Amino acid sequence: MLTFVNSYFQVLICLLLLQAASPRKVSQKLDWNWKEGDWVSPALSLRSAMMPAKEKAAIQKAIEAQVKPGLDPQSENQLASMALDCAVKTVHLSDTGTHEIVADLPAWCSPTGNCDFWFFRRTPQGYKLLVDSVGQSFTIEKTRTNGFRDLLVQMQGSATDSELKLYRYARGRYWREACYDANWAPLENGVVHELKEPRITRAPCGK
Repeated sequence: MLTFVNSYFQVLICLLLLQAASPRKVSQKLDWNWKEGDWVSPALSLRSAMMPAKEKAAIQKAIEAQVKPGLDPQSENQLASMALDCAVKTVHLSDTGTHEIVADLPAWCSPTGNCDFWFFRRTPQGYKLLVDSVGQSFTIEKTRTNGFRDLLVQMQGSATDSELKLYRYARGRYWREACYDANWAPLENGVVHELKEPRITRAPCGK
């Protein structure tokens, strides 16, 4: 009987810990300050970054791990150069004192300006991938999940329409929790309404 009770409490504790580490329920409404969107300037390459050589090498290694699967075998000898050409920027997603790095590869950006976004967190074992997304800009939200700021990645669809992807931190990385459409010129009854603030609606997430 004692063994059964102990097992019951062990399962209960595990469930409570899992629940605590999981992102909270996503609201249908999104409060997004689109004017605070950030991006990584192509001029801020890892190659020209002013940082210790050891740290630069660690970031390069993390980027290479993301770039390599998309290369054909003939291009693998360019891997190091491509990683060094990545645009990088330091961001702060938590109050732990450890910074994060966001990187994108300008050569892989689409004509609409959407690029592969990679967020990395520095650890004793090197830089760990937190987010792998595609977009034109990102917003570090004021809201937090499990001690980390929520992230919103904006992927440009057209001059007046964007897809927004909301990411929240749980279990050691960020997870995409919801998607939204932001439209500055919605079409209603055959008439286009130009808006100063985007109309945001919940939308299904793509792949």
